[in-house]
Amino acid sequence: MQAGASLAAGLFDAQDEGLAQTPGSGYNIQRGSYMSDRKQIGIRELKNQTSRIVDEVREHDESYIVTKRGEPVAVLRPWNADDARADRIDRSREYLATVSDLAERVARAAGKRGAAAAVAAQRR
Repeated sequence: MQAGASLAAGLFDAQDEGLAQTPGSGYNIQRGSYMSDRKQIGIRELKNQTSRIVDEVREHDESYIVTKRGEPVAVLRPWNADDARADRIDRSREYLATVSDLAERVARAAGKRGAAAAVAAQRR
């Protein structure tokens, strides 16, 4: 188990944090936590009701703490502008890494001929 997961597990101990089970929605935090607005859902319930849960997340801006055997393992929350920005940055970095790799391969292949000649030779 990762360090963050064990910390999260300590934060959500049922006896210490006053968790109460509610029908159809896993465990809800009832008091005292900075994440008190997030519902908890077991992995099995999430598997069985994925479409319904994802619809709640998307349409009602719900967040869920996903648990496995009572231990928090993930957070399911709505996609937001920060996520979209981070995704664009990640995809840009991947693209630039690909272009950089291609440029290095072209430069190696060019040797003394020059990059333009190497590219022309690869196209043949």
